[in-house]
Parts: sequence; C-alpha cells; structure tokens
Amino acid sequence: HLKSNQELSEKLSGLQQEKEALREEYGQFLKRLDVHVRNYNEKHHHHKAKLRRVKDRLVHEVELRDERIKQLENEIGALQQQMEKEKAFQDQITTQNDILLLEKRKLLEQLTEQEELIHGNKWIISSVQSRVLFLDKENKQLQENSLRLTQQVGLLERIIRSIQIRRGEETISDIPEFEVLNKIVPLPNSSFSGTGLIESAGSLQETEEHRPEEAMVNPKSLESLSCSQNSEAGYINVASLKEIHHIQE
Repeated sequence: HLKSNQELSEKLSGLQQEKEALREEYGQFLKRLDVHVRNYNEKHHHHKAKLRRVKDRLVHEVELRDERIKQLENEIGALQQQMEKEKAFQDQITTQNDILLLEKRKLLEQLTEQEELIHGNKWIISSVQSRVLFLDKENKQLQENSLRLTQQVGLLERIIRSIQIRRGEETISDIPEFEVLNKIVPLPNSSFSGTGLIESAGSLQETEEHRPEEAMVNPKSLESLSCSQNSEAGYINVASLKEIHHIQE
C-alpha cells in the first residue's frame, strides 16, 4: 500500500511537473498567440488604413472623374451651342452673301445700263455739238451775208440817191417797175451776190446815163413827176431788197 502511494505520489508529482510544463508551454503559447494576434491586429489595422486610404483616393479620383466628366459635358454643351451659333452665323453670312451677290448683279446691270445711257448721251451730245457748230458756222455765214447785204443795200441807196440827184426831175416811169427791180436786184438760186448787185446798179446807172436824149425829147414826162414819187420809188426798191433778203433767210 505504501508502495502504491509512493507510486501515486511520484505519478502525481510527475503529472504536476508535466502540468507545470504544459502551463508554461500554454503560457508561452498564449504569449505567442497574443503576439500573433497583436501582429495580426496591427497588420489588419494597417491594411484597413491602407484600404481606407485607397478607398479615399478612389473616391477622390471618382469625384475628380465626375467633375471632369461634368466639366467636359459643360464644355461639350458650350461647344455645341457655339457650333450652333457659328452655323447660324454662317447661314446668315451665306444669306447675306447671296443678297449681296444679287445686289451686285443688279448694280452691274444698272452700271451697264448707265454706261450704255452715258454712251448714248455722249453720242447725242456729240451730234448736238456738231449740229451746234454747224449752226454757229451757218449763223456766222448768215450774219456775214446779212452784213454784206446791208452794206450792199446802203450802197444801192446811195447809188439811187446819186442817180435821182443827177436826173433831177427825170423819172424812170417809162421803164416797167419789174424791169427796174430786176436790174437793181438780180435773184440767183442760192444767195445774193454782192458783185451782182453792184454790177446791176452800175448797169442801171449806165442805162440812165444813156437816156438823156430820150428825157429831153419828152420834157412833159419829166415835168409830170415830183420829188415825192422819186423818194417813193427808192423806198420801194430798198424795201424789196430787204424783203427778198428775209425770204432767203
């Protein structure tokens, strides 16, 4: 019995030793476990913090992306509006260009018409100027002819007065009035001739000079005429010359 107790005591001490060893081992295990748990917790906390940072960065990047997308959408909208405005402005410019082209075409047509009208007016003005020059020249010729005829009429009046003075009471009633006018004023086809008038006056004077004997033969005819009749005959001759001159003008 003592022997069994001793064995039991030995077994108990051995178990106690083993228990102490297991307790120490368990304590060490707990220490290691605590270290591992602490390390795990630290790693987990670190990983969690890292995940939080990554998440925050991702959220920030997403926010930036959303802002960028929104900004790009706004820019796209603004560009679309600008493109629409530019298109409307381009359409307006195209319309104005079409209107300006039509106006330019009309102005070119009007310019062509004005140039044609100016050309026609220049031709008319040129023809009118030519006509005016011709009429001025003709007017000068007519004035010269009128002056020359006036001088010739004055010369004829002086010749008639000299003839009347030389004849005294002598008359030209024996000669028909038409013949006297034909001798004084020859009528050519186109115009008066100064030399013809002078020659006619000279021939009339020669005729009157060659008739003294006839005048002496008929003294009664010389006495039958008065000075008033001689002045009337001279006035008729001058008036006839002026009337013929006006008819030719």
